[in-house]
Amino acid sequence: MITVGLYDLDTGMLKQRTTVPDLETAERLAAEVGLGWKENPLLVPCYLHADEFVEMPARPSAAHIFDMQSKVWIDATTIPDLRSVRIAEVDRAFTTAAAALTLGYPEAERMTWPTQQAEALAWSVDPAAPTPFLDGIAAARQIDPADMRAKTLEAVQAFMAASQVLVGTRQRLRDAVLAAETEYQIAAVDWFRSRPSS
Repeated sequence: MITVGLYDLDTGMLKQRTTVPDLETAERLAAEVGLGWKENPLLVPCYLHADEFVEMPARPSAAHIFDMQSKVWIDATTIPDLRSVRIAEVDRAFTTAAAALTLGYPEAERMTWPTQQAEALAWSVDPAAPTPFLDGIAAARQIDPADMRAKTLEAVQAFMAASQVLVGTRQRLRDAVLAAETEYQIAAVDWFRSRPSS
């Protein structure tokens, strides 16, 4: 038995390895399926070049396709694909940075923040505004209600200042990705290089 490789006559890409009893059978089989043939193909993905089988280089990623004319892998990722990937990376970086703002606070406490924020902001506008939730926290902490309102207002303002930077940065980077027209413009959009320090 003889091992032969059947290859595409236009591109040289190996299509199939098979064994045949003799060279005449290889010739007949190749003619029936419209392919070329050659003895002893490599046992790895390969193509015919200058009458010899040549091993294809390793595929860099699932997005790459092998160009038989130039004999190199080409990244077939489209601009919309690259945009989607970059936006997802920006969103992940935003989520990580935003999570740092609430680190160390249990979820049940975080669930009270909208109430605390509303009362603290109302109190900052009108010192006579009722703050029953904050007053209850002050009583449990055994601190003065005015101190509790001031501490909460300070925390609310700090959180709002930090979160507005994060939200604004994420939105700006998303806009930049969507406006980018080339792979290089998309790659230049980076959370860590673009985020203003605060």
